[in-house]
Formats: sequence, C-alpha cells, structure tokens
Amino acid sequence: MRRAGAVCLSACPYMLAGGVERRVSRAAAIGVHQHYFGQNVVLPAFLAVSDVQAGQAEVMDFLDEMGVSPLLMIPAMTTAPDDIYILLESELEDFALATEVFD
Repeated sequence: MRRAGAVCLSACPYMLAGGVERRVSRAAAIGVHQHYFGQNVVLPAFLAVSDVQAGQAEVMDFLDEMGVSPLLMIPAMTTAPDDIYILLESELEDFALATEVFD
C-alpha cells in the first residue's frame, strides 16, 4: 500500500506491479523513467541496443503477467533516465498499476 505522501519512483513501480493488491493513495507519487543500463564501451552499439530491447520486452511481459498494461512503458520510455514522470491517477487506473486508488 502506498500511503499519503509516499514516494515510489524508478524501479519501485515495478515492485508495486508485483503485488496482488496495489492500493495507492491519491497523495502518493508513483513515477517512472527510462531504464538506465550504464555506458557500455565493450559491446558494439547494435548488441547494446539488442540487450536494452530484450530487457524492455522482459519488463513488458512481467507487467502483462501481473495484469498491468504494458502501455505503462510509454511514459517510462519517453522520460529520460535522469528525470521522472509522475503518473496521474487516471493513468494508475488505466494501466491497472493500482487496483485501488484511495484518499
């Protein structure tokens, strides 16, 4: 349960997605951004991109398995890794990240 004033950012929303009951307060902040994989100077770019895409597919598969819409990845993938996108209440419900939004 995310209580009023609670903050769940970065990888935390994916842990939230693993819950059966995902109760989120309207006063909580749930935020996503691009996954950061660090800089790889060893792998050629095409292999690094392949690894990133495979990782994203695994996350999308996990979300789907948990009953959360993989469309959650749209704001995540369009927000730079050094920034954060705070999900709106309607998005928490539309993506089914929250099974209940409460006061």
